[in-house]
Amino acid sequence: MKSFNILIILLLICSICFVSCETSDDSEFPQAASLKVVHAINGAPGIYVENSMSEDTPFTNLPTLDFSEFRRFTLPARESIDIDVIFETDTTSQVASEQFNLGAGKIQTYFLYGDEANVSSTLVEDIGLRTITDSTNVVRFVNLTKDVNTFSVDAGGIDNLVSSIEIAEASEFVTIDATLENLEYTFSFKDEQGNELSNFFYRQWFFFPGFGAFVQSFQDTITFALVGALDDGQGNNTLNVIQIDQ
Repeated sequence: MKSFNILIILLLICSICFVSCETSDDSEFPQAASLKVVHAINGAPGIYVENSMSEDTPFTNLPTLDFSEFRRFTLPARESIDIDVIFETDTTSQVASEQFNLGAGKIQTYFLYGDEANVSSTLVEDIGLRTITDSTNVVRFVNLTKDVNTFSVDAGGIDNLVSSIEIAEASEFVTIDATLENLEYTFSFKDEQGNELSNFFYRQWFFFPGFGAFVQSFQDTITFALVGALDDGQGNNTLNVIQIDQ
């Protein structure tokens, strides 16, 4: 009888634990989101990126982001967080200011682009990220210009690797071969009429005859952004492509 009573008590305890697990609210557990801030402001000085969770941190203790660099923040989910951006050469005024309230598990990239006098921004959700196990790299392309309505990208015999990428938009992530058969790619950015806007030489392997091949980029996730302008206001074409590693 004593053993039976003990069994009943154990079953009751298990039942209570099970019900507690079933009825628990996910919001009781801290959840997070990821935000990456990218400096793609053509010809601009370095920037400081400040967020409201650490607003007491002096500028001298913040890392400086130079052109094409980024800083990643882990933010509490479903909370309003302010992000302020300041040029390192003038800390008295903000270049950009944005409030973010991201859902749990969201991974997003906040691109700052344009030029020093006219800064714009766009927020892109990083959809399609995945673990890379094969001999491949994963790339995407972003239009961070103000006067190239759309562009497409060809890559060494691959026509329209991506196409119709509009201003302030990003392509999907695309898998490219990274075996020794493709030591490098030249990404050619073209306008709607097929005219080349800019290009980027992307090396995956260094090959030295008699010594073998040495990897440069393998199983990486990389963003290539078209930045600058067809006309900077003074008749200059400043279009170029930058590489942003994940």
